[in-house]
Amino acid sequence: MPELQWFDVINGLFEVGGGWFTWNAALALYRAKELKGVYWPSFWFFGFWGLWNLIFYTAIATPFSFWGGVILVGGNLWWMGLYTKYRWID
Repeated sequence: MPELQWFDVINGLFEVGGGWFTWNAALALYRAKELKGVYWPSFWFFGFWGLWNLIFYTAIATPFSFWGGVILVGGNLWWMGLYTKYRWID
């Protein structure tokens, strides 16, 4: 089991790093309030994959990965919400 913990910590750090990038992308979109040069389907794909990962990490009992995933999914969901607002509502 200790080996799994190392893998969980490392994966969790990757999740947090990805979260940093997605939160920054969402902040940039919030500031610009327009979409340019972004392939939006990738955010939707990785957003839904991230939601699945939260279920998966719970099933395999990897708490570091789960909480890192929460950070990552939060950034993706914020970006997806902003995309929807700026593209379809405003």
